[in-house]
Amino acid sequence: TMSLRTLTEDAGLSLQEILNVSQDEFKGWSTVACKKDIISRAAVYREWRMLRNEATHGAISSLRTLCDEAGLPMQEVLAMSKNDFRHLTRVMQVDSITQHTLLYQEKSRILDTLRGNECNEPD
Repeated sequence: TMSLRTLTEDAGLSLQEILNVSQDEFKGWSTVACKKDIISRAAVYREWRMLRNEATHGAISSLRTLCDEAGLPMQEVLAMSKNDFRHLTRVMQVDSITQHTLLYQEKSRILDTLRGNECNEPD
C-alpha cells in the first residue's frame, strides 16, 4: 500500500493541501491517486483521517463500520476476494483473527441474502 505523504508528493501537492480538502474531494482524489487500488485507498483514507485528528469508531465490530473507517462503499467491500478482504482487515488494523472471521461471516451472509433475493424475484 502507498502512504499519504508519497501520494501527495507524487501529485505535486503539499500534505497540508490534502488535509484541508473535504471528505468527498479526498475520496475522489485518492481514487485517482491510488489508481483505483481499493486497499491503498482504504489505507490512505485511514491515514488522512488520523492526521486530521478525526474520531474513529474504535474497534471495528461490523462490516458497516469497516466500510466507514476505510472510506469504501459497501458494494466494493462485498465484491472483494478472500485475499483482498483479509488484506483490507489487516490494513484497517483488525488484528484479531476472531474479529476478522466475524466480519468475513457477515460479508458472506449479506452476499447470500443478496443472491437469495435475486433468485427469488418473480419473472
